[in-house]
Amino acid sequence: KCYLKYIITVNWHHHVFKTDTINNNQHIVKQAPINHIAGTIKNIIAFLLIALVVSCISQQDSESNKRIKEFENYLGEKETAYLNEIITDFDKFLESNYQGSSIENFKLYLNDNEAYADIAYFFIDSIKWANYQDSKLFTRYVIEFPDSVWKDENTIKYKYPDFSEGEFLIAITQDGLTEDETIEKIRTEPRQKVITPGNFYPALEKVSNQDSLIINYLNIKETIGNLSPAVLAGILKVNLNNSSAYFAKRIFIMDQFD
Repeated sequence: KCYLKYIITVNWHHHVFKTDTINNNQHIVKQAPINHIAGTIKNIIAFLLIALVVSCISQQDSESNKRIKEFENYLGEKETAYLNEIITDFDKFLESNYQGSSIENFKLYLNDNEAYADIAYFFIDSIKWANYQDSKLFTRYVIEFPDSVWKDENTIKYKYPDFSEGEFLIAITQDGLTEDETIEKIRTEPRQKVITPGNFYPALEKVSNQDSLIINYLNIKETIGNLSPAVLAGILKVNLNNSSAYFAKRIFIMDQFD
């Protein structure tokens, strides 16, 4: 809600409206020219509209700051500090490769990613990356291989050390491989297994009901799974502005590196 306090004074040839008192106690009110009054009313309306816009922007900023604070509280103090450091490095990267404001540079980078342009790409510093592993910012994985692969009638089955199993039809083997070659390929292909989930996505879901960008991203990711940088860029650049840039940048970075 916005409460406006104002005082309106209308002049007539540089004289304030006034009431003259005459001997018989009657009052005569001097009137300002109609054009002058109309102009004054227009100015008042313009002032009120500007005040309303400023009030709405202030309210949006307040809601955005509240959402960011809630997100960072859930993410964790150390994790927030690490992620902010990554974003600072990312902004420096954008500044060195594009010319414009922070938000303009980010838009250009997203456009280049979506177009598969031949550009420099951002990477997290390897030394800093090692330091980040002592936090819960990123998900921790372990690499494992199937401990057994075998043919069972028209399918090839496999089992991992945690006893999870899978199978697929021999008819859909790829690259023209024989059955034995397919078995060997499966046996030597690693998979990532989550051992410690990171805090980023739970923190994002915590505030998802308050932000259309986050809702849209999480819904698409749940439906499609892993997103290419080109697809992700196309999602994030829609309605990108200063208010949404905070989460858009963090989503772009974490989706690629987590």
